[in-house]
Amino acid sequence: MDNGTNLYGHNLSSQSVLIIPYPSNPNLYYIFTTDNYYNNHGVCYSIVDISYNSGNGKIISKNNQILTNGVNKINAIKHSNNEAVWLITHKYMSKMYVSFLINKNGIDTSKIYSNGNVFLDWSYDKAGYI
Repeated sequence: MDNGTNLYGHNLSSQSVLIIPYPSNPNLYYIFTTDNYYNNHGVCYSIVDISYNSGNGKIISKNNQILTNGVNKINAIKHSNNEAVWLITHKYMSKMYVSFLINKNGIDTSKIYSNGNVFLDWSYDKAGYI
């Protein structure tokens, strides 16, 4: 894929990448990446446009950081309006979950913080999923 090399993420991350369709454009996809907690990239996104190169796509925006100090766990769930998507991750060394709304206008970088009641043993932070 054109411009598809050197995306952030890490092979030690339990959930290093998550791909989400762009809500209002069937040709665009978000690629969310998480780093392992030894690096400083946090949670980033890149955008793929599959209309390029006869459907093979091209990365048109790359490694945009939306959260520093995030752990290597990420998930998404459809919004109740059945169009938007919630992206959910976790802050390193805390019980804080962080959510971002992804809608037809893009990623709302206003973070929504939720306190979790799950204690994580940080020596095993590389294991597990959201």
